[in-house]
Amino acid sequence: MRAVQAQVKWLLKGIVRILGGVLLGLLVAGPLGVVLSFLPEPVGRWMVLLTAIVAVYLGVVIALNRSHDLQVLIKAKWWHQPGRIFSGPSNDDFGQIVVDVSALLDGRVLAVATAGWLLGRLLIARSVVRQLEELASSDDRGAQRRGEYGLEVLEGLQKQPRVAFKLIDTGRNEVADLNSVLIGLARQLHAKLLTNDVQLTMGARREGIGVLNIDELKRAAGAIMLPGEDDYPPMRDLHFHF
Repeated sequence: MRAVQAQVKWLLKGIVRILGGVLLGLLVAGPLGVVLSFLPEPVGRWMVLLTAIVAVYLGVVIALNRSHDLQVLIKAKWWHQPGRIFSGPSNDDFGQIVVDVSALLDGRVLAVATAGWLLGRLLIARSVVRQLEELASSDDRGAQRRGEYGLEVLEGLQKQPRVAFKLIDTGRNEVADLNSVLIGLARQLHAKLLTNDVQLTMGARREGIGVLNIDELKRAAGAIMLPGEDDYPPMRDLHFHF
């Protein structure tokens, strides 16, 4: 049922974008048509028709392929705040990032986000929060401390003004197959996945989902040579995943 709803939503978005592209093309073709109508007949009539066809085609192409940029301009409300367009992109302009339990339990995600390196709106599934709460209420002292720490990290992310944060309902109460839930959510929302879990990283990449792994970020940001050393590592030994 959820897959059908996603397909219908995708189809409706496509129809709206096409109609918007047609309208955009006609708005551009209108003034040009008035100017071209002064040309001698039948050249003027054919030029008006050709201009309308080309403008509508380009409008549809732009609406389908550059819809995100148009949404940024609309959200910027340039007619009220023209400076917003030139003030640089916000976190919402960089897409969405689904956060896994392992990233919250690790804790470094808070430092990375606070430093401004984590670009995008963070999506926290309620099933992730429930798993942290279950750990925090566990009889095992170690698990309890990890759960409490994960909840503290989550609260810290919510309080950070530089972090775009949103809780999202996955529509499921169970957390037994949380990896599948998060992969499905990232695929559905065309989002990246933030995790430190090796198995989840491999599974998401097999599905073609972009993964942000803090352990990989640490290795990539680490020094690959010491000052004064002449031996640079060959490029084939450097592995980056996006």
